[in-house]
Order: sequence, then C-alpha cells, then structure tokens
Amino acid sequence: MNLTDNSKATLATGVVDFWVKQNTIHFVKDGKLQTMDLNGNNIQTVSSLNVKLYGKNGCGDSNYTVSNNGLIIGDYTSDESVTYFYDFATKAVNTFSFSIYYF
Repeated sequence: MNLTDNSKATLATGVVDFWVKQNTIHFVKDGKLQTMDLNGNNIQTVSSLNVKLYGKNGCGDSNYTVSNNGLIIGDYTSDESVTYFYDFATKAVNTFSFSIYYF
C-alpha cells in the first residue's frame, strides 16, 4: 500500500518471504536477504548469505529464523557448522562457528 495515498503499490517482485522491522522491509529474493525502505526505495543486499524459506508444509530445507532482534541463519562448511546473526538495529552480520566431529 502506498503510504501517501493508500493506493496499491508493488514494491518488489519475486519475493518469497518478507517482514517489517524498524521502518525497514526485510525480504528474501533469489535466495538473498535484502532490505528496502517502506516506499520500496534503497534496495540493498545484506550480504552474500544464502537464505531459504521452509516449504509449503513448514518443513524442509529452511536455514533461517526471524527473531525480534534479527535474523538467525544456519549454514555448513566441510568441517563446521556456521551460524550467522543479522542484527536489525546495527545491520551487522556476526558469525559463530562450531566444529563438527565425526565419530
């Protein structure tokens, strides 16, 4: 909805998930986390992180969870589990790594 005159407005196409936080629209498009202002301007890719939404039944290969303060993204490398946290307030991505041990 256009914030000026309440008319219908398409801000982006091809979006698979979105949420609004702190006057910013956060959305997933082409497997990337992106942001834009409430008018659909200033579109930016947050980082090169790959994000994937759950399938239609709520199960599957999703790798992110939205919280009140940010976005938690899980990923794996060849020998460790990596968790990223995108902070809505600071717009920073923090990385946490955990080694994977095979017995």
